[in-house]
Amino acid sequence: MQSKNRLWRIFVASLVALMGTVNILSALLAHGPGRIDFLRTYLPLSVLHATRTLTVVVGVSLFLLAYGIYRGKAQAFRFVLVALLLSVVTHLIKGLDYEESLGNITLVLALLLLRSQFTARSDPPSVRRGLAAVGGTFILVYLYGIWGFYFLDGQFNVNFSLPFASIETFRQFFTLGDTSVYPTTPRGHWFLLCLDVTGFLSLAYGFFMVLRPVVIRKTHYLEWDRERTEARTLAEAHGKSSLASLNLLPDKLYHFSLARDAFVGYAQIGNVGIALGDPIGREESLRKAIGDFRDFCKNNDWYPAFYQVSPDYLNDYEQAGFRALKIGEEAIVSLATFSTSGNHWRAIRSSNNKLVREGYSTVWYEPGISDELIRDLRGVSNNWLAHMHGSEKRFSLGWFDEEYLRSTSVITVEGPTGTPVAFANLVREFQRNCIGVDLMRYHRDAPKGVIDLLFVRIAEHGRDNMIEEFNLGLAPLSAVGQNGAATPAEKAVYYLYRHFNRFYSFEGLRSFKEKYMPGWEPRYLIYTHEVLLPKIALAIIRADSPAGLLGFLK
Repeated sequence: MQSKNRLWRIFVASLVALMGTVNILSALLAHGPGRIDFLRTYLPLSVLHATRTLTVVVGVSLFLLAYGIYRGKAQAFRFVLVALLLSVVTHLIKGLDYEESLGNITLVLALLLLRSQFTARSDPPSVRRGLAAVGGTFILVYLYGIWGFYFLDGQFNVNFSLPFASIETFRQFFTLGDTSVYPTTPRGHWFLLCLDVTGFLSLAYGFFMVLRPVVIRKTHYLEWDRERTEARTLAEAHGKSSLASLNLLPDKLYHFSLARDAFVGYAQIGNVGIALGDPIGREESLRKAIGDFRDFCKNNDWYPAFYQVSPDYLNDYEQAGFRALKIGEEAIVSLATFSTSGNHWRAIRSSNNKLVREGYSTVWYEPGISDELIRDLRGVSNNWLAHMHGSEKRFSLGWFDEEYLRSTSVITVEGPTGTPVAFANLVREFQRNCIGVDLMRYHRDAPKGVIDLLFVRIAEHGRDNMIEEFNLGLAPLSAVGQNGAATPAEKAVYYLYRHFNRFYSFEGLRSFKEKYMPGWEPRYLIYTHEVLLPKIALAIIRADSPAGLLGFLK
């Protein structure tokens, strides 16, 4: 159904663009002398010229609005109807072109029959700004025109009084120029061109703002905080991944099911709505939550996407009209029999024993850590960021935020003096008996092997407290597109894996996690069409890294 609706919108948008082109060409081409002579009997020549120019303006407007029709915009639908009906009139007045008028009427009827396709909203503040900009530009251009005509003595074939300049500016702005007034110098031609260009640019800007996708703004913090509390309740009752905790961070927005028994945590980047992970809530409501978020994005003129989803609901995404692209694998260590004995662990065991002999130890802190520890951890974090030449990430990762860190357990590696040299914070997976690492940072002067010491102690702590699994996080782009049956999109992912490895060390990250002998669970990007993948990828980068692509690669 979604694909069929999209094809209808493509078809109608093409007709709108075609009709805009017909308007422009019709105004430029010669008309039959019999029709023109008949019209000149009843209408002055200036009106005929004005409607011809107005037909061009309407044609350009239709061409600009065609993309809004393709996007299913309600505002574009309304404007196109007005433009087509106006076009019917201008075609008849400029040359009795009933053929073009009939084409416009036919397209109006087709749009009315398909009006249920055009429900996507525009951003209300942008609509107001666009209309205000058009109105403000008209006033400024109008004043500019009056003073230009009045002071440009000798540039036209007549001299202007202020009232005459005012009337002529109005005529020029609305394409009703008096053919008896014309420029006699290059400066006069330049002045009229400025009026035309400024008028066109203000019209184009107005269309752009009126058709802009909805922008969700956190204008009411208390309302957003209430939604986050509601989302937290659902996550604690139904969350089954580390992404459930990350969905409660302050960079997320929330879309709830109608019964408010499931939610999607997402970020809006341009006209892309990116959900982090699968919907969270009652199992029987998740399939509908997928479709609800798709429709929510459609009505806001966004492209929907789900990032890092599990394989559990791939059939539900497919039934909702989505496609899936594997983007990596998540490393899950089983803790029931975890032990560092045996030859495989010899290097890690030797490194850890060496650190212990040198006076390094790990300390476990429950939620609610002290201000003093926060200061120590901030020093480690800042040093790590500077050493890595990086910046804080967002969206699919946490960042150094005092409120966030105080809500989680923290494990540190402390030196002989008791000063932390490395730390990690642990995130809950709620209904899955699993712990996961989010922030993991170390001081550049910390001895080699502190991260291995952290990981081993986390695993041992989890095992001793009857936790079943330890989530080491995602190995991005790994194990994708490496066989002959790979899709073109998967082959593109593999290309990135191979050629961007020197920036991000995808292979090194996978190898590091392999040391802990994890099981690997696939993770997917859910999207609607391959042509949107570059746009969605850039939106994810912007969501993950406010510093942009360079910051993302650091």
